[in-house]
Amino acid sequence: MTDLNPKPEAEPAGEAREASELETLTAQAAEYLDGWRRAQAELQNYRKRIEREQAEALARTTGRVLARWFPVLDDFERALREPRTPEAIEGWAAGVELIYQKCLGLLREEGVEPIQARGQAFDPVQHEALSYEASCDHHEGEVIDVVRPGYRLGETVLRPALVRVARAAPDEVDAPAASR
Repeated sequence: MTDLNPKPEAEPAGEAREASELETLTAQAAEYLDGWRRAQAELQNYRKRIEREQAEALARTTGRVLARWFPVLDDFERALREPRTPEAIEGWAAGVELIYQKCLGLLREEGVEPIQARGQAFDPVQHEALSYEASCDHHEGEVIDVVRPGYRLGETVLRPALVRVARAAPDEVDAPAASR
């Protein structure tokens, strides 16, 4: 019987070519994998370097800002060493006021500004209400008093102002009904 589908005799050459092609592709894949691993390592090193540089920049900036406060601390130490006798208390108080003004000046130089609150409409972003008090002299929602000042750096609120806020006073007509 004769074979109707004769098999080509070139199979060994085709297998060799496929093996060579597989070897080439395997080497290429290993090269790509090695390149990918190097890129990953470079990216990790880059991230670590950036984090280190940012930490160093923050430390330098923080140190620069804090170093500007040392003269204020020195002034406070001198003030605390001064005797606070009744005769010297006015001069001592004036010295403390100067130190306070120096502190405000340093804050302003860094771009920190106090939040204006007294007489303003209550704003929960800039103000923190300590109390709401009935008042005939103020509009409802108006800040009556600042208990603790607030500060902002640009548009960022660093600390809201702690305030007392006016609310509508009870009407004269309602007052007798409430006492019954």
